[in-house]
Amino acid sequence: MREEKLSDAEIKDLLDSGLWELGAHTLTHANLLNTPEVDKRREIAESRRVLADQFATDIPSFAYPFGLYGPDDVVLAQQAGYAFAVTTNEGIDSYPYSAPLELKRIKVSGTEGLASFRLRLRTGRRK
Repeated sequence: MREEKLSDAEIKDLLDSGLWELGAHTLTHANLLNTPEVDKRREIAESRRVLADQFATDIPSFAYPFGLYGPDDVVLAQQAGYAFAVTTNEGIDSYPYSAPLELKRIKVSGTEGLASFRLRLRTGRRK
């Protein structure tokens, strides 16, 4: 079963609320570890430009597809103008961020109870 996606109008409404930010994720959900550099550069930079043009908003953040990336991808994200990028590395980064283009994440699945959710927000980990 295919997951429902937000329409452009729904995304615009979220952005107009001032409570949401739009981030990029490459043009084709490319595995950056297996993508030639010229294609990576296009995937990373163009995804930001396309979204900025389509929704008339700044795109300050990027998520590495599948959480797969290397040091050169961090440089490409910086060159593309992203202020932040998220990985799939579990945890919570301390502010000020020492590596804003390699931020950790907290996975929220919706299957955990409230106590587990609170623990995850406090520690960044399941246990």
